Amino acid sequence: MNMDSGTAGNWGQRRTLNSLNEGETAPSFTPLKRGRYSSKFRKHTAIRLSYDPSQIQAETKEDIEDAIAEGDLLQVKVRSASTTTPQQIRDLREVLKRLFETPCKKWRVKRTFPYKLLLQLLKVLIVTWQLAIFFSERASFEKFSQANRIAFHHVFLKEWSSDREILPYPPGNGEYALYTQSEMSKHMNYVLYQFYRFNEVTLTPLVANPQEPAKLEVNYFEKTELYPLNQSYYVDATPKRFIKELPQDIVKKEGCNESSNEESCYEIMDHLNIDNTTIEPQRIINISLTLKLYGIDVKIPKYTPAEPLADVECVIFNVIITYDNSKHGGRFIVKLKTKLDMKVCELKKKSQQKQSIENRNLAAGIGLTIFDVLVIGVSFISILLAARSLVQRLKKMKRAKHLFKDHYGVSLTVPEILEFITLWYIQYIISDLLVIAATGIKIYLKYGAVAYQTTFNNEEFFNAASIMLAIANWSQWIGLIRFLGYFERYYVLILTLTNAIPAIVRFLVCGLTIFFGYLFAGWVVLGPYNEKFETVHKSAQSLFSLINGDEIYATMSIINYEDHPTEIWLISCLYLYSYIILFVFAIANLFIAVIMDSYETIKNGGGYQKTFLHHFVHETLQEEGTTDSDTQQVLEEQDEDAIDQQYGLLRPFVCCLDKCVHYSNTDYDLTEKAEDQTNTGLAMASVSQSRI
Repeated sequence: MNMDSGTAGNWGQRRTLNSLNEGETAPSFTPLKRGRYSSKFRKHTAIRLSYDPSQIQAETKEDIEDAIAEGDLLQVKVRSASTTTPQQIRDLREVLKRLFETPCKKWRVKRTFPYKLLLQLLKVLIVTWQLAIFFSERASFEKFSQANRIAFHHVFLKEWSSDREILPYPPGNGEYALYTQSEMSKHMNYVLYQFYRFNEVTLTPLVANPQEPAKLEVNYFEKTELYPLNQSYYVDATPKRFIKELPQDIVKKEGCNESSNEESCYEIMDHLNIDNTTIEPQRIINISLTLKLYGIDVKIPKYTPAEPLADVECVIFNVIITYDNSKHGGRFIVKLKTKLDMKVCELKKKSQQKQSIENRNLAAGIGLTIFDVLVIGVSFISILLAARSLVQRLKKMKRAKHLFKDHYGVSLTVPEILEFITLWYIQYIISDLLVIAATGIKIYLKYGAVAYQTTFNNEEFFNAASIMLAIANWSQWIGLIRFLGYFERYYVLILTLTNAIPAIVRFLVCGLTIFFGYLFAGWVVLGPYNEKFETVHKSAQSLFSLINGDEIYATMSIINYEDHPTEIWLISCLYLYSYIILFVFAIANLFIAVIMDSYETIKNGGGYQKTFLHHFVHETLQEEGTTDSDTQQVLEEQDEDAIDQQYGLLRPFVCCLDKCVHYSNTDYDLTEKAEDQTNTGLAMASVSQSRI
């Protein structure tokens, strides 16, 4: 078939195979090497084909139908030549060049002021400063809370030792527990005795309110009857709760007058009953004593103690002492926890001093509030600029996508799309939102309670604000790496990690499979005998510490031959020796080798594959023609890298590779080059093919 201009025009109207007339010829197809995979990799793969009118392989419709019957061709579509003009290509190239230029280059070429860069630097500095101010407030609050918590242990827990306040591992002392009914009775009586004379013995600026007595809470089973000698039992495991207030006059024994305040005058066990029936220890799940204490956090200036106080906070401590018998192992484990609430303070001093302190606090509060508003304002401006840049990049990406599809017959790959929709801007938006939320919490902590004249849990607000500020500040410092990316020598860390990520993920998939095998095996076998493996979480922590070579001897010596079953000791030795040899000597070093290999690749100038978009921006593609030899070479160089970046993890499992040639309902987007006898024309063909 000789394709004259009329015929080319008919094909340009996307005529399908069924629209061919009897005897009408069709262009031939000479397959080239496999090219780009399309975006729908699970069902599609793209292969570029070109045809030459001088080489006719299927001259008539009957020939093509024979090819269809043999399973070679299903459909032929031919599209008109590109409608993009060279001027449109040059305009888009200039737009993309400006889009991907560095701030320094924009300044050198067009004197464009890098206000976004300076805004990010300013934002990082003020947020870091805010973080430092918040840390000073947080640290002061936490130190006050921790100091009083330690004091409560010494005041309320009988025979408490300071050795329990340090955190050695393994711990030098066992758990603080009670083992007899006599010990439990004396311990609980001692708590009440200390509470009702707290105002007389304590050194802390806290007091107990006589109008708010201690509160007893007991969680127990409905009924428990145990007959160990007969090896029989009856248990009604319905959980019940019993709550009772314990005023001082009620818990005192008969014969002790109001002035008597000795430890022996208190007896709490008489109140562990319901309907005059004592709750037996085997029925008890846990017992809690709640004590409420009021105090003031006095913050003395660090360097000028003679000056008026900088800040004073009123606090309410809820001290909860729990006797835990949930395991029913013959002991009650004693734990003390505190819950701290804040309340607005009222200053009652001489008018002159009161006015001086109020003025000082007001000035400091106004200064911090102005700074907080500045942080919110800068973060809000950063959000607007990042959102504006994302919208502009989306518009330019849409324009580039249309031109590439129309003129070159290619689609944007995922890495090319990420060149436009950069994740840095999304990171900026998220971090700025966290900063605004955390700053709002700070302002509420300072003025919210004053406005509503109420108590609030300061610790929970502090924790929420500190977490958000920490994540935001970390994210913003990481975001500065984007600007280091404009200088290749300073960007070597990110280039190395980026290049190594596919290999690292594949390595971790294999390594974690082995790790989880050791994790669950150690938890099941060693957990009952080794406290480092008693839970899955502790087992994971222990195995991670062993990878770095820490505590190897301590872990191995916990299970010894003399005190444990022989088979458990033997399994423990085999388990730990094999894990250390495999992970410490082999897997850990191989992991480092994977990263070092990527570093050497980057160091030698490799590892970074230019995409079709990069070649277009840097004018390495011809402006005339849809698919020339240069463009085809660029696409072929990009193919393997694009496949690895988009489908690297799934590639071994997908049946579209050289070693797996089984195709099922697979569509191919085929590109061909057509040349008219009278006029050099360009066309694109899309051929759908199915192979069994």
